[in-house]
Amino acid sequence: MKLCWVISPLVTDLSFGGTKTHLLNWCKFIDKEVYDITIVLSGRDLAALEQFAAFYRTFGVKVKVVNWLLPVCFWMKGGAVQFYRFLKKEKFDLIHSIFVQADIAAGVVAKLAGVKKQVSSLEGRLYKPQLLKGKVYKFLYKLIRRKIDSTIAISRDTREMNVRDCGVVEKRCQVIYSGVDFKRFCFTPARSGEAVTKVGYMARLLPEKKPDTFLKVAKTILSENSQFHFFVGGGGPALKKIEDLALEYKINDKVSFLGSVKPDDFFKEIDIFVFLSKEEGLPWTILEAMASGVPVIASDVGGISEVISNKDNGLLVNETSDCEGLKRSIYYLADDTNRRDSIVDKAKNTIYDFFNADREIEELTQLYDKVLKGKR
Repeated sequence: MKLCWVISPLVTDLSFGGTKTHLLNWCKFIDKEVYDITIVLSGRDLAALEQFAAFYRTFGVKVKVVNWLLPVCFWMKGGAVQFYRFLKKEKFDLIHSIFVQADIAAGVVAKLAGVKKQVSSLEGRLYKPQLLKGKVYKFLYKLIRRKIDSTIAISRDTREMNVRDCGVVEKRCQVIYSGVDFKRFCFTPARSGEAVTKVGYMARLLPEKKPDTFLKVAKTILSENSQFHFFVGGGGPALKKIEDLALEYKINDKVSFLGSVKPDDFFKEIDIFVFLSKEEGLPWTILEAMASGVPVIASDVGGISEVISNKDNGLLVNETSDCEGLKRSIYYLADDTNRRDSIVDKAKNTIYDFFNADREIEELTQLYDKVLKGKR
C-alpha cells in the first residue's frame, strides 16, 4: 500500500513534541514491508523543514518538502499545481493529512490526482472559528469535509470539540489514542530520599501554556521551603519574559532554564512533572512522563482527564491560574514518597495498557485497510 502523510504547517523550532513525535513513532513502528511511506512536510521555513526531512529519512521513509500549503500560497503561488503534479506522479493509494491546511490542500486536489482515499488527523482544535483566518478555513473546510473518508481524533474531547465547533463529520470521526515508545521512555520509579525535590515543567513557552503560573508557585514554595529546585524545559515566544520573571522574583538560582531538551533526558532528572495549559488535545509530555515513572500534575483541560484520574494515577488542577491548588498538589506528592510511588505504579499501568505505540499503530493500520475497502 502506498501512503502519503502530509503535514502543514509543521512548527520548525527545535522542540520535538506533538505532531513531530507522532510522525517519529509512525515511522518507527509501521510495517514498511506492507506500507510504502512518503511524508510531505510544508511550512514557512523550508531550510528547517529539510533538517527534519533528513531525520525522518533515517527511518526508511521518503520525505518531500513543499511550499507552504497556506491557502494564499496554494492558489496564488502555484502550490495547487505543484501538489497536484506530485500526487499524480506518485499514484498514492491513500493520503493522510494533518492540520487544516493539509486537509484543504488534499481535499481539493487528491481525487483529481487519482488518490482514492483521504484520512485526516485532529491533533487539537482544527481552527479557531472566531478569527478571520478561521472564517476562511471554515469556508474552505466545509467544501471538502465530506471528501475525507475518515478522521482520527487524539481524544474524545478533541473529537467532540471539532464536531461541535469546526464541522467535522461526526459519523466519520473516531478516537485513536497516541502511543508511547517504551524503548525510549523506560519506566524508572521516582527517586526518594533525596534532600531536594526537583519539579519540572516542559512545553513550548506560550502564554496559553501558563509558564508564569509555574514560576509564581515556585516563588511561593521557595519562600516556605528551600529544599526544592524547579526546571523549565522548552523554548518559545514567552521564554525571555519568564527568565526575567525569575530574576524579578529573585529565584533564578533555584530555577534552571534548560532550553530545547529531549523529553526522555528531562524526565530522568525530575521528581514531579507539571503540565499547565488553557486548551489541549492530549499532550505527549504527560504520557511520556507517566511512562518514565514521573508523577504528573496537569490542568484538567481537553483530553487530559481521559488519561489521569485525580489522586489515582496523577493529579489534576481545575484552573490554570489556581496557584494555591498547584502548590498543594506539589506538596501532596513531595511530602509522601509512598503516595507518590503508588500514583507512579498506577500511571505506568494506564500507559502500558491504553497508550502504547504498538496499539496505536495496530488501530491506525486497521483504519487504513478499512478505508481502502470502502468502509467508513
